[in-house]
Amino acid sequence: METDKITVTSKNRDMAGFVGVDDEYLVIPPEILAEGEFRRVETIGDEAFSASKLNVVVLPDSVHEIRTYAFYGCRSLREVVLSNTLRTIGTVAFKGCHQLKCISIPNGVKKLGTGSFYGCTSLEVVELPDSIVEMGVDVFAFCRTIKSLRLPNGLTVIPDGMCCGCESLASVMLPAGLEKIEPMAFYGCESLERIDIPESVTSIGMQAFRRSGLRHVVLPGSIQRVTTETFYGCTALEKVEIMDGVEAISSEAFAGCTSLESIVLPGSIKNLGSKILDSCKSLKEIRYGGTRAEWKLLRYRVRLGVTDVPVNCSDGMVR
Repeated sequence: METDKITVTSKNRDMAGFVGVDDEYLVIPPEILAEGEFRRVETIGDEAFSASKLNVVVLPDSVHEIRTYAFYGCRSLREVVLSNTLRTIGTVAFKGCHQLKCISIPNGVKKLGTGSFYGCTSLEVVELPDSIVEMGVDVFAFCRTIKSLRLPNGLTVIPDGMCCGCESLASVMLPAGLEKIEPMAFYGCESLERIDIPESVTSIGMQAFRRSGLRHVVLPGSIQRVTTETFYGCTALEKVEIMDGVEAISSEAFAGCTSLESIVLPGSIKNLGSKILDSCKSLKEIRYGGTRAEWKLLRYRVRLGVTDVPVNCSDGMVR
């Protein structure tokens, strides 16, 4: 006969088999005694251990889901051993766990909810399995000590603000099948000097790399539009290469890139927004894949934000 299931909640968490939630070390058993019967623990419920004083938590392999706010604000929590059968980590489940330094997500997890590790300011090591296909917004936002991320191969969309404010993030490996990078995904990633954007990417959202530490950017032709303020304030950015196929650059896309010296624009560009190069005071050269006549038509009544920069077109130079 199958054992009945039970969800661990803030009301029943002190049942037999638990170490008290104010102790340093908590091992949750696979079954707990409830109403005279042993029931299998499959879910850690909403706010089950929110704001508790736990240091270490070990989940049994019976657990499939960690729900909203389950360990929210556990400021002393420094280690979590997750279930090997886990499938979902809910919204802000570990938000504000300031002492958590390492998290290894087991293979089989499909979804990380919105802000699930938001503001884990000591988090340095994150291991993500290829089984993950969905992440909510702000999932690692303001995890200021994360140094590197390898994103799952099955991930097609990087959500809004995924690594916003991750100022120590220096290395990100994007999956080959990635399609979208949503707004503010890497906003303020000051240590991120390089990122290889795969040709599968068709969309990069507003401010996706604003104030990041990028030095050299290559944008594939699969991206039809460089959106507003995508690279705004990237003060270390020195060179930009936009491949043929891109058709538009929106306003202030590269504004405030004060170290930018060279930008390559393809002949496929049909529309330029205003001030796309505003305050790019180090700019020495614009290389354009179209003709001089096409360039003059393209920038007609458009204020680029720079003056007296030579434009090398396919048939000669123009200023």
